[in-house]
Amino acid sequence: MTTWDADGGPLEDPSGLPPGAVLYASTFMPESYLGSGKRWRNVIAPAGGINTDEKDMQFCVEPAFSRLDGISMNANSITGPLSHRMDITGDLAFTFVVLCQFTGVTSGRSDVILLRLYANTPNNNGYCIYMNNFTTMPGNMISMDMYVSFGSLSPMRCSQASMAPTSIMLDTTKKYMIVASKGAGRLRVTLVDVGVRTSYDSQVLLDSGSMAMRESVVFSNREMMINNNENFNANIMAFGVFNRVLGDTAIHALYLYYNGVFRKMDPEYAAVARSLRALEAAKLCPYDEATCTACTSVADFTDDRNIMASSTQCLSAIDSFCTMNPGHPRCWCWDIRNPYYGTCCKVYRNMFTDQHNASALTAAAGADVDPSAQPDASGGAAQGLMQYIASDPSVDSTSSPLPGVVNTLLSALQKPGVGDALTTMVSRAIAPTSPTGTAAPVTAAPTTTAAGSGAQSVQVVTPRAAAC
Repeated sequence: MTTWDADGGPLEDPSGLPPGAVLYASTFMPESYLGSGKRWRNVIAPAGGINTDEKDMQFCVEPAFSRLDGISMNANSITGPLSHRMDITGDLAFTFVVLCQFTGVTSGRSDVILLRLYANTPNNNGYCIYMNNFTTMPGNMISMDMYVSFGSLSPMRCSQASMAPTSIMLDTTKKYMIVASKGAGRLRVTLVDVGVRTSYDSQVLLDSGSMAMRESVVFSNREMMINNNENFNANIMAFGVFNRVLGDTAIHALYLYYNGVFRKMDPEYAAVARSLRALEAAKLCPYDEATCTACTSVADFTDDRNIMASSTQCLSAIDSFCTMNPGHPRCWCWDIRNPYYGTCCKVYRNMFTDQHNASALTAAAGADVDPSAQPDASGGAAQGLMQYIASDPSVDSTSSPLPGVVNTLLSALQKPGVGDALTTMVSRAIAPTSPTGTAAPVTAAPTTTAAGSGAQSVQVVTPRAAAC
């Protein structure tokens, strides 16, 4: 679907309409109106074996058009499908919905015929909504009278009061939804303000109550018409037909539907919505598929507490990914060009390496050791542990403090059978460099252990960590 809102998403999705839609056209969807030409396309899949284009509508002339503000109907009219080919029946229930904005009063003595269907009645009238007596009021307000007629019944006047019929007051700065229905001998019209910043405001303009229908109304093969007299001073954004009565619950759902559409168009709301969506996107896993698979337990990747509480496998996967991709936006602390690489960032990296490195060292230290063996720099346990240290990116000889993995290593060195040579070798390898370029002091003090163990307790003296 072509997108039009500020975030590149669709302004409207007709699948969100209440059930029962048999015809729907909207200016919010390029599928319905391309932006030029005279055809206003129906987007509801047809029923009854007719072609989709049989429910399309035609403008008398190519209209003045805005994707967001609708189609100007002044001096224009719309010819709809054949009245009897709209999947509604005069003797059964139906509802018409018109989303529009009145732009001013209508001059002249002719009525504004908002909608008319034809039937096999004496006056050829099937269903008609018309307006007259437009008057300009203070501010942005106008007043007008509205009537509904069905078959040969006398027209019924709509009113905003429950007492004597009165003119209807409208604000020309607002968009309104007119919902007109017929069902079970009852005619009803509801007016709803669909502004973005307003609470739900609906007014029942007409409710005939149950009444006896004197005739059977069968719609004829004459086309439905909108604005027959080409004098409706308003913009239309959407027109829909439903094969059932839309009650109060469905009307409220339709209000929420359009309110959501207009919120997407509102600049202030769009800015907030973009920020919220950006935040939600930031919470998602930013790494490759393998790393994200290892970190499924992390619900929010913007929260380090969430990450640190995850599994060892997840932390190890992130460390491996960032070691290979230090230029990634979320791997800043793995980039050696970072001025804090050896200070704050080292502490941060250690949070990812300590747990899984400690596990590996513990496993290595737990291996059987021959007490008679004399490790040296070329093989055995010393070589394995030295290679591990050399390959660990968290061990940085130019700064401090030493990572927790070193403490684990030094504890391992106290195991029986690991002699002075290994202790000295490893201690020298991990000792931080002093400001003069020489190794910082490393001292080893013998401890009393089980007889014949020869184990050593090693204390590493390090300079204070640099401030971040």
